Amino acid sequence: MTLPSAAQDAGPRPAFAPVAIAAAAVLVLLFARPMAETLGYVLADRAYSQDPAAYAGLILRSQVLPTLMVAIPFALLVLALLWLVLPIRAGLPLGTVLGRGVLTALIATAITALLGVLVAAFVNVAGTDPALVQQPPPGAVLRNLLDSVRAALPSAVGLLLDGLVLVPFAAVLVWLHGRRALEHAG
Repeated sequence: MTLPSAAQDAGPRPAFAPVAIAAAAVLVLLFARPMAETLGYVLADRAYSQDPAAYAGLILRSQVLPTLMVAIPFALLVLALLWLVLPIRAGLPLGTVLGRGVLTALIATAITALLGVLVAAFVNVAGTDPALVQQPPPGAVLRNLLDSVRAALPSAVGLLLDGLVLVPFAAVLVWLHGRRALEHAG
């Protein structure tokens, strides 16, 4: 992969709307996939065939907030990175666009995972006996942190795998929009 020339990377920053729409699409897909998987599981599960609607409601309600707590920060980071930090300009070669999409997915996943660890650590501490928080036994802080990493890791791996597909695709769509706008302007 060759680095873009100064002329290719010096064009105008992409318009906010296409980048925001691409980030919103990433958010919707990151939210919809686990919900659809759960719904498919509920419909196929014979054990709850007597009241699948109640079962689906229970399961889906328990998944909405955790799913959104991962998808929203990730999508906002994708928006910020593709618009401000690694902008997808119309003059860039396709390989660079894909590379910036992959890099955006990696950075957004790392930051979202770090946020997940911090939230999990806070939840672990909040759920701990106050006496242990005031005078933690040796190793309690490290155990808490390791538990937090363990809790956030599966989500981060899934997010990375989804992001490595969705974000480069979103970057290409932003790039195509920019190229089309240049063709119509010139």
